[in-house]
Parts: sequence; C-alpha cells; structure tokens
Amino acid sequence: MKICRYLWGAVLVLSVCVRPAFAEPVYNAFVNVDLVSNIKAIQPGRPFWVGLQMDMDDNWQTYWKNPGDSGLATTIAWDLPEGFKAGEIQWPFPVRLDYPEITSYGYKDKVILMTEITPPENLEIGSQQTVKAHVTWLSCGNMCVPGKADLSLTLPVQAEEPAINLSILQMFDETMNNWPKEASQWTVGAYDDGDSYRLHLIPSAIGAAALTQTAFFPERNDLIDHQAQQVFEKTGNSYRLTIPKSVIAYKNTTQLKGVLVSSEPWEGNRRALAIDEPINFSEGDL
Repeated sequence: MKICRYLWGAVLVLSVCVRPAFAEPVYNAFVNVDLVSNIKAIQPGRPFWVGLQMDMDDNWQTYWKNPGDSGLATTIAWDLPEGFKAGEIQWPFPVRLDYPEITSYGYKDKVILMTEITPPENLEIGSQQTVKAHVTWLSCGNMCVPGKADLSLTLPVQAEEPAINLSILQMFDETMNNWPKEASQWTVGAYDDGDSYRLHLIPSAIGAAALTQTAFFPERNDLIDHQAQQVFEKTGNSYRLTIPKSVIAYKNTTQLKGVLVSSEPWEGNRRALAIDEPINFSEGDL
C-alpha cells in the first residue's frame, strides 16, 4: 500500500546515517531507486550498461537534465573499482510538467537513467567487482523533497561472454527507444524571429512520418519561455515550430540545442530527435 511506502520512506530518511554504506535498493523521498544491469557478469575490457532505476510513487515526479522553471536534475557520482570508467548519463526524453505558474521538464511513474561502464582489460577472472553510486534527486508532488541514496551492484568477472538478464534487457531496450535519435534523414533549420525561435522541419523523401504535434525541450535553461505554448504547424510538405523566447534569452545566442519530441515516431520507433542547429537571422533558401 502507498501509505506503508510513505511510512517506510519516513523511516529511511530518519535512519540514513545508520544504513549500510552501500545498500542495494533504497526507498527515499517517495522514490524507489536501484542499480540494475542486463548482464550477469563482467567480461574484461568489454563495456556494459548500468541503469539507475527510479520508480516514483503516484503523483510524484523527478527531473530531466534541464528541469525548466523549477526542479533539480538527478545526479550520479560513481565510485568505481580501479581502472573502470563511466560515461555520461543517457537521458530519455522528458514530458512537460505544467502548473499554474511554472512549467518543468521531467518524468512520472518510472525512468531508467543508463550509463555505460568500461572495465579494464586486466581484471582478474573469478573476482567480484562492485560498482557504487551516490545518487541525488528532487522529487515533487504536493511538496518537493530532496532524495539521496548510496547504491551498489556486485558482479563476478569471467572470461566468456556473460549471460543476459532478459527482463532487464527488455527494460533497457524500451529505455533506449526513448533516447533522442542523434542522426536523421530530416532537415532542420533554426531561425531568430525576434520574440521567438522558429524551427523548420523538412522530412526525407522516403518514409517520412506525418507529424501532428511536436515540442522542443532545450538543453539550456535561459533560451525559451518554458510555460508558453509552442505552435506547431504543417506548411506544405514541411513543418514549422514557433518557440517563444525567454525574457532573459541572450541576444547573441548562435545555437539551438535540445530535443524535439513528437507525438509520432520520426523514424522507426523513435519519438525524440536531438538537434544542435546554428540560428539564422533570415530564412535563406530553406
């Protein structure tokens, strides 16, 4: 029951100083967090994925790397065995979290933030290796509560290809489908219209999706008015997205970087498209 989970959350918050240093799953600030991997063992030199799984209570949310008007991005501070290296967090696309006075960007229900871990070539076969992470986040519902946890994942080292945890693999595959697509057949042009930015989206000639709604989520927090409605229009064989500027947007901004999220997939089954486009001050030939 949710009430029981809330009570356990209160106990965990009060007892954080006496918890084992590197507990496995942790329930704190209305979020259950854990480290998971789709492999059951580590192979020397072979990169593998570790996911921070965040399961939020009903009506609670956590935040994207740009939280918008309010919120804090989740952080992961890795404590790895000697020779191991961690990549960057791979962020699934967010959703708008609209309130009367603010709009934030984040996640509801559940999210997995994945990181690629690369072990060294000289790992001892048969040893046990423990990946540790100190995680912080902000969860908001009818109030906002900071959360933190120390998590660990221990895996054996073996010479042969490791067995796969199929249930985790399926979750990772679903999560990867929510990563922004880095390369696409679409042509994107960005323009400065004074009080707004404008994106022109031109599909490839073959297999183009028919889009009905698209929204832009910026990586920088000072570029756009997060609460303002973005206007999406079809113009002949292309599309136009008008994005109101923030009142603190820099006049000399030269690049529009972020994620375009569509109601339909751009290509395949990917609904998010990463863009990093120079801003033009005239339409030119597009």
